[in-house]
Amino acid sequence: MRTSARIHPRRILPLILVVVAASLFSGCGAARYSGPPLKMRLGIQPGPQSALIWVAEEEGLFTRNGLTVTLCKYDAGFNAVKGLGANESDVATCSEFAFVANAYSNPDLRILASIATGDTTSLVARRDRGISSPASLAGKRVAVTPGVANQFFVGRFLTLHGMGLNDVTLVSADEQSAKKAVVEGAVDAAVLFEPDVKEAADELGPDGYIIDVQSGQDYFWLLSSTGSYVKANKEAVRRLLATMVEAERFTDAHPAAAQQDLRRGSRLSLSYVRYVWPKFTFAVRLGQPLVLAMEDEARWTVDNGLFGAKTVPDYLDYVYLEGLQQVAPEVVTIY
Repeated sequence: MRTSARIHPRRILPLILVVVAASLFSGCGAARYSGPPLKMRLGIQPGPQSALIWVAEEEGLFTRNGLTVTLCKYDAGFNAVKGLGANESDVATCSEFAFVANAYSNPDLRILASIATGDTTSLVARRDRGISSPASLAGKRVAVTPGVANQFFVGRFLTLHGMGLNDVTLVSADEQSAKKAVVEGAVDAAVLFEPDVKEAADELGPDGYIIDVQSGQDYFWLLSSTGSYVKANKEAVRRLLATMVEAERFTDAHPAAAQQDLRRGSRLSLSYVRYVWPKFTFAVRLGQPLVLAMEDEARWTVDNGLFGAKTVPDYLDYVYLEGLQQVAPEVVTIY
């Protein structure tokens, strides 16, 4: 449903409000909530894109903001969003394309915020199958996980290089199966997220050929929920978003400590965390580029007949603005 608050110009807080907000979000204060905490089930893909969540978990920020959060782990954002519809979780992380793909079958989905942007999707190919350039992908077997950003990125990558999805044989596989398939030679190439890109490349060694398929477009890592949950739990959502803003500030001020939080939470090696860290921007936002990206991806989805898509929705109807406007109005720039 549309509301009257459809135009949201960038607002700059007065200096005194910034100082007050900084004191509220500082890491040395007492708990901000003395009453019973609110419970929340948060479905996550536990990779580096969820760094702000791991910072919040490891630094006790959920607790300080009056939340008791149960983390539910999923192998992909697409499945985490599916978990919302199955009542396995209350909030879930996902890419904007996974949101687009799921929203066609679940129009009650809502976006709360973006908590990261990243460029970590690559095509890992085998040189021993004659692949040494984008053009040599024609006719090859390429593993990809349906419903995740990889599917869109490889489709658009092929288009930019004069090919289409029909010019390759797409093999549907979850992320781990896709990585295994290209390493073992069951397919000629696989489209993977980090850390699987690096792991597959390391295993293939000189036989590996790596192509960045995002073509300069970052994906957005979202907090998503359902309209029904948000309507009944606005205070819990507000506290979650306040926690994410606090986690962002902590990460900006203490990047080394935040990397350690990610290492402990995700159980990735510190060397890998340091390798992948520059590929992300960890920031809590609701901006117009997110809406434009989703519209572009929805048009591609319609053109390729995926997920039953017939039209491009008005994604402003899928964004919950009120929560982040209450916490950090200056980062809400959707109009």
